[in-house]
Amino acid sequence: MEIKKGTFTLVTLLFLYLVGFSYSSLARIKEADIIQYSLRTNNYEYKNDEINEMLFHQILNSFSSDYWDFMVLSPDEPMNNNTFIQVGAPEANTQFKFTLETGFDDGKGNRKMYRCYIENQQVILQYVIDYWERQQVPDISFWEDVTHEMG
Repeated sequence: MEIKKGTFTLVTLLFLYLVGFSYSSLARIKEADIIQYSLRTNNYEYKNDEINEMLFHQILNSFSSDYWDFMVLSPDEPMNNNTFIQVGAPEANTQFKFTLETGFDDGKGNRKMYRCYIENQQVILQYVIDYWERQQVPDISFWEDVTHEMG
């Protein structure tokens, strides 16, 4: 028996309807599970519905080495205890590499922050997109622990 594309979804929705679920209630459940983000720069704070891949491109392209521009992407709820990913503009102090930082909070008052320097803007962009789109926390195994710098 051949199952045509879309049949499973239709059959599933029909079953759920028959047992008392509606598509709108399923959509509300799914929406509640979606992580909401805020994005802050030194000039503006963006809400979740304003954030997209093009915005990340625009912000990174606008970074100036004359001024410490930054971008901080934060989920509304920690992801595996991770609370943010932050990008700082290339500058003389970093040999004109981007600064990438991420922070963790175990919910018990134990906070940690890690940093690395990356020259390639595309690599930085991929870290941010993976964090935002895939809820993928960076692998920090080779990053510098800078927890002592936190205020």
